[in-house]
Amino acid sequence: MQAVVLFVACILFHLLELSSAKSIYAHCNENNDLIKSLASSGFKLHLFNSLLKTVEEAELNSIVLSLAPLYPKYPTILSLEILNVVRKKNIKLYIEFFVFDDGDRANVSQINLERVVVQSSSFFADPKFYNGRILTAHKSYFTTKDDTDETDMLLVFSKVAGYDNCTLPLPNINTYPLLYLMNNSSNILYSTSKLSNFITSRFSPYNLWTNILDRIFNFLLGISNKEDIHYLPLSYEAPIIQTMYTMNETMPSNAIGMAVDNTIDWFINSGMLNSSFKLHKKNTKLTAFGKLGVIEGFTTSILPDGSQEKARALRNDCITETAMVFAMKYYLSIDTPTSGEKYKVVSSNLLNYAWIHGTFLNGFFPNLSPGDPNGNTFGLLKWDDSTTASISTFYKDDSARSLLAGIAVSALLRTEQYNTVLASSILSNLRITGVNGFGPPSSSFLEIIQNGWESYYNNDFSNVGSNYSPHYQCYMWAVYLWGYQNTGYQPLYDRAYNAIEHMMEHYPAYWIPTSNGITMQRARMLLPLAWLVNVNRTEKHVNWLHTVMNGLLERQDDLTGAFREEISAKGWNRSARIPNNNDYGTFEAPLNQENTDPVSDLLYTSNFALIGLNEAYHSLLSKNHTVAKSLDKLKDFLIRIQSKSKNKMYSGAYFRAFDFEKWEVWGSDADAGWGVWSVETGWTQTWIATALGLNHLNTSFWEVTQKNVNLQEELEGWVEYFF
Repeated sequence: MQAVVLFVACILFHLLELSSAKSIYAHCNENNDLIKSLASSGFKLHLFNSLLKTVEEAELNSIVLSLAPLYPKYPTILSLEILNVVRKKNIKLYIEFFVFDDGDRANVSQINLERVVVQSSSFFADPKFYNGRILTAHKSYFTTKDDTDETDMLLVFSKVAGYDNCTLPLPNINTYPLLYLMNNSSNILYSTSKLSNFITSRFSPYNLWTNILDRIFNFLLGISNKEDIHYLPLSYEAPIIQTMYTMNETMPSNAIGMAVDNTIDWFINSGMLNSSFKLHKKNTKLTAFGKLGVIEGFTTSILPDGSQEKARALRNDCITETAMVFAMKYYLSIDTPTSGEKYKVVSSNLLNYAWIHGTFLNGFFPNLSPGDPNGNTFGLLKWDDSTTASISTFYKDDSARSLLAGIAVSALLRTEQYNTVLASSILSNLRITGVNGFGPPSSSFLEIIQNGWESYYNNDFSNVGSNYSPHYQCYMWAVYLWGYQNTGYQPLYDRAYNAIEHMMEHYPAYWIPTSNGITMQRARMLLPLAWLVNVNRTEKHVNWLHTVMNGLLERQDDLTGAFREEISAKGWNRSARIPNNNDYGTFEAPLNQENTDPVSDLLYTSNFALIGLNEAYHSLLSKNHTVAKSLDKLKDFLIRIQSKSKNKMYSGAYFRAFDFEKWEVWGSDADAGWGVWSVETGWTQTWIATALGLNHLNTSFWEVTQKNVNLQEELEGWVEYFF
């Protein structure tokens, strides 16, 4: 212990000695992340608006930083005059986002799919910076020039597949210089992009970027890579977005309720409900929110100022699931002094927009025909209201989750307003479900009309291999089981049971992963299996539940409770497709490159595992200890990793990916639609918060909804119409 204290004391003494002796001359803005870090370390800073003025004022043998004050609009011009002053004064110069004033053409580009790749392990020395190590600078801008010969390349931008390291060698056609030394000068370190604002721009992984900036500055000080001193603050307060709690931090006793509140606050503060529609701009009262729906969320693209682009699609599933989480907040607030009435209003606004006033119901697609109000698509829910193609498209899983959300809203608000929609939509889905419970996971409404509902209802789709995917099929079976228990309508049970039986008799040989992996398939299957046990408790059905659950729990990390994603497994029909350098970012893809990568998927796995485990726990009358332990660990993990930020746009959100070893958002950002840093209003935020609310009340979705919703009379009235 004394040795450690002495070592730290020596470092601090050396740091103080250097900072008092060194003046830093910087061409930059005052709010630059690196400058603020150096100022906090005690260095004397001299700031200038002109690079020429900076080097002219600099002392002999001093350090000059040129930190792109006009980024991203204009690169800094590095002229021959400036270079001559640098050489004459023996200045150590670090310059970023620049162009040479030599008459050759230089271009400014923005990162598309490229990531940062380490090219020189000798410059960094730290074993974490091996050749091929991957980091990200998100949507940074950088300068490019045709002539980059005679350089010692340290970092490059490149479109590469991989998790922490490249899976294929460089270079490829999508590789560009980032950080390098010129062979004819060891005093100048060049960066084609702006690295010094890595905190504001949310570069990842955070600790690796602090090490890079430290190494750059130690290089300028003439300190070898084996003696590097940290000049950048490594406190947990530094990243713009952090987790709500650290891995081992003691959480407050009301952490579950706080997590639900954080989710609600995020919806209110993020602009998801307060979209571009004029209504919300004129009326900021919470009770006006939701009258025009909720947008999909944030894309994975992070801009240089740290903001994220919004995904502005209006999706039926996202809108109805958001209604569900506001209804849960109301339900949790019933006995409080404020009673949460405002949350009830928002929930009603959202579901009314989707199912009463909106155009998501009954399969209308006005650009193709007047609709099919009395025929084959009546009662079906549209996927999206953004484009002609999405308006005309039906997705089974999205519809199933929307129906579950509508059931939850009806129960939590104790309203019968949506019974007609629920009953008719359940039956409309049933009649395009084949005899063994399977059916096309998606279709166009025009195709359904042309084929006729009988062609689906009387057909057997169990011989179609691609249908053995719980993600695309099984939540509709859960809807049918719920509907059977609620109404007694036997065909709902029969078709759901036939499908589940086929799935389990052929597990895992027929099961296929989605393009995102395997773990999610087990997580999705928990819900219908738990509800089958509720409806028909037999030893076989309980064993089915345990079989899938045990497979899922094998992927749970003991230390954190996170579920590790899986892309291949023994006995499965196939494995998920892994991107290579060329096809990285061109299709829906997993977050991991190998089964050992420590990443959890909150869009496809952890969210559904939480609600599935909660339902499984309550369906097993013995309150199985293993299930309880796993559920508690997952709940603890999800509460901890909820985002925390001074920027209310992101505080309380869940991003898609989380690395439970780095303890930050990280993964292979190869998915073409919903990447690592994407935030989905439906799917993720809503199911996590709703499941946490149920857990807080020590109850299940099944118990709350069966007790407070009765569709029997409504559904019986529709059966003759549909069949």
